[in-house]
Amino acid sequence: MIDDTLDNKGRVRSGIILWRTMKAVGAQRIFIVYLVFLLVCCGVFCLAEPETFFGYGDAVWYCFQTITTIGFGDIVPRTMLVRALSVVVGLSALLVVALLTGVTVSFFNEKMRLRRNESFIEFDHGMEHLTELSSDQLARLEEQYRAFKGR
Repeated sequence: MIDDTLDNKGRVRSGIILWRTMKAVGAQRIFIVYLVFLLVCCGVFCLAEPETFFGYGDAVWYCFQTITTIGFGDIVPRTMLVRALSVVVGLSALLVVALLTGVTVSFFNEKMRLRRNESFIEFDHGMEHLTELSSDQLARLEEQYRAFKGR
């Protein structure tokens, strides 16, 4: 039960770190704007080529194929407008994926920094109370010291 509580706290803290990281770089706004852009593009696709995109779902499916570069070929745009917008959708997807990658890397870097800080705080606390520690606690403190020294 204690492990579950600690695990849940870790997940909550991870979620907070990820949200703060996204907020710090403005990623959540970019994702929302990109989603709205995709939805608008789907509407434009339906209006520009009703003979190709029979419904909004077809346009969403086509955007998915374009973004993931799957390109099954079951829907092929014919007008220059839809082709140009398809290029923009595909290129902008590359930028959003790059942003997502950067946010993820920042998230894990921040998480590792917090873990190092927690380890240092625990080590510092142990050093302040050396005379009160058991032999097992002293052995753990020695391991932590060797790990710090090895960095």
